[in-house]
Amino acid sequence: MLEIQLTTATNSVDLLRAEIKREESELAREVSQLGELEKNAKAAKTERKRQTKNDHPVLRRLEHYSEGQGYNNVAEMRDNEVALCDIEADSNLRPFVEQLRSHLESMQSNASQIAGIRDAITRSQAALNLLPLE
Repeated sequence: MLEIQLTTATNSVDLLRAEIKREESELAREVSQLGELEKNAKAAKTERKRQTKNDHPVLRRLEHYSEGQGYNNVAEMRDNEVALCDIEADSNLRPFVEQLRSHLESMQSNASQIAGIRDAITRSQAALNLLPLE
């Protein structure tokens, strides 16, 4: 009877040791994957910082605002259909929105000054094409 109990206990110990080895190898594999994920996350964060380094200050502030609102970036905020009119209600962003509005109005004004240039270039190109090459 004791031999049967010893055999059963020995087999159980062997099974448990095998299970421990399997779990340890699984843990080592997962630790390796975690290290790789952390390395990739750090590289992505560095790349995002590099890309936003030359952004306009308004965009950088919007980026900061988007993170504070639970968004990872301005693009995600845009994907969730957050409009400037929604952001404008936030008193912290009001100066930035006004500055952005001013920039947009300036760009519209500049664009309106050169509105007819495309047609003039097309007409000039057509006239030049009619001239002989010699």
